[in-house]
Amino acid sequence: MKRNTYSTLLLMGLLSGAGIDTAVSSPEKAPQVLIITKGNGGDANGAAGLIAEWPSKKPDLVNLSDTPPNLIDMEKYSCILLIGQGAVGEMLLSDNRKNLIAVKKIGMYSHLIDAPIMQFLKEDHTQSPNVFFLKSQVSLLRFKDLALFKKLNQMEDHHLWSTSLAIRSTRNAIPSPAHSPFLDMDNIIWLGGNYTTSSGARRILTDEEILDSLSNLHSTIKRGSSVALMLMPRLFKPDANLEDKLALLGKIAFAYSDTAFRFYANTSMANELNTVETPVHESPPYDELMTLPWGKTQHFASADQYNLFADLNADAKSVAPFLLDPFDAEQTLYAINFIDKSDTRSMRQAILSQGCKGMHTQ
Repeated sequence: MKRNTYSTLLLMGLLSGAGIDTAVSSPEKAPQVLIITKGNGGDANGAAGLIAEWPSKKPDLVNLSDTPPNLIDMEKYSCILLIGQGAVGEMLLSDNRKNLIAVKKIGMYSHLIDAPIMQFLKEDHTQSPNVFFLKSQVSLLRFKDLALFKKLNQMEDHHLWSTSLAIRSTRNAIPSPAHSPFLDMDNIIWLGGNYTTSSGARRILTDEEILDSLSNLHSTIKRGSSVALMLMPRLFKPDANLEDKLALLGKIAFAYSDTAFRFYANTSMANELNTVETPVHESPPYDELMTLPWGKTQHFASADQYNLFADLNADAKSVAPFLLDPFDAEQTLYAINFIDKSDTRSMRQAILSQGCKGMHTQ
């Protein structure tokens, strides 16, 4: 279980509420900007954050999980922003693609540059789209498609904006409690899980891979120190039953038995997984955790949680990324860019200021 220790330790050392689906039932005078997203994860929350901070008339918001592309009246809009890999992919592959391209200005953000995005960027368009990518993804194009890499380099600061970190999915105005017991924690481990790669493949992690990675972290944590392990819903394999889940948690708890260790999860997971043998405590809301005034706590975060690195309060000075798959080049480069910290630009601010660049009125 120690086969990937070096790779992991190397990296360690280095919408609801903000908009409504108004694009279908047309108001008398619709805004010129439409934001399209999908799901209820980091990208959808990032889209809601954009609307909350939009500098002028608020855009409309459509979530493709509620409204299919063919029901969106795109002719009303001068600018459409696609936020998130799911929204971008569905709109580029949908029957509405021609209507989308006919819009005066298109902007798109994705934390991964996948095949549909690459194909779209290779094509010639009357109006060049404004695209927002991670620096790590643009760098990897050098090895995937050199011609496209060179084309994007020519677009930099004109139609391409790249930042080290993904879009922030939390709001600015979330008040943090006067004191939280989490602030007394010596270590917090933010554990992700299964994820989708830029090739479109779903990466399902084995229990052994998860345990290997956490065992590597354990070797850097002081015996007897307090450890909170934050569980994410996608940790477990899709076909895992309750017995399988509890077995994995039991092995993790055993590996950390020489520390003051506690599991935390959202309400649903805590209700499902909490047992006398392996207690799972309910964690505060994600937004609250992200805005805590972190000071002394050492954070460890698996690199598949792209948004988390942008979400954590700047007071969290000590944040070490680690890999659940040490051979994942995309996450390796993302983690390295985070550790480097030379690029402090915000993806949200880049989209707010440049998303509809080229549209006469924003």
